[in-house]
Amino acid sequence: MLLLILLLSSDTLYTCEFSEYHPGWTAGSYWSWQAECIELEMSVYLDPMSFMVEERDTLLSPPIPVPWGWSNLTLVVENTRHRYGYYSSPGYSQTTTAIDASAASWDDELWRRMINQSYYDDIDTEPIIVTIPLAQPCDTLSLRLWGWVYCTRIMGGGTAKAELEWGISRISVIGESVPLEQDTWASIKASF
Repeated sequence: MLLLILLLSSDTLYTCEFSEYHPGWTAGSYWSWQAECIELEMSVYLDPMSFMVEERDTLLSPPIPVPWGWSNLTLVVENTRHRYGYYSSPGYSQTTTAIDASAASWDDELWRRMINQSYYDDIDTEPIIVTIPLAQPCDTLSLRLWGWVYCTRIMGGGTAKAELEWGISRISVIGESVPLEQDTWASIKASF
């Protein structure tokens, strides 16, 4: 319901349906285009003789134009995340999914979900809805979505496994405009 309200009450600046290939997006080797989404699939297994295993992969957006005058952007990611893992003591298993946004650098982590329990099998289909506050106007916005699977052990023995499937069907960027103050034009004229 919140998703519907957002889409109806604001201006959609950008939408990408991942039911077909989009050449502007850059996908790492663990991402693949499916019939209804782009999907990240990764899995690692830690045997008793290993110390640590991990895999990480990213999906990068093309530059998304942002017209001047927006105070906030809302990112909506329609997705399904399936995370599975286990470990036997003294092992450790973790899956992470995260989204970063940037107008100039990748300093703004917007959203992150991690699971690290002795056993987990979690499916989440709720849309990811994140507000991107704009401290200053920007010409473009870039998005980086990434997943990470990681297993390690503290000392001898123990096994662990971590799996991640993350399917993304649509990404939308919705704008919220800045209302102009009444004295805006008067202030501009006075500065001349």
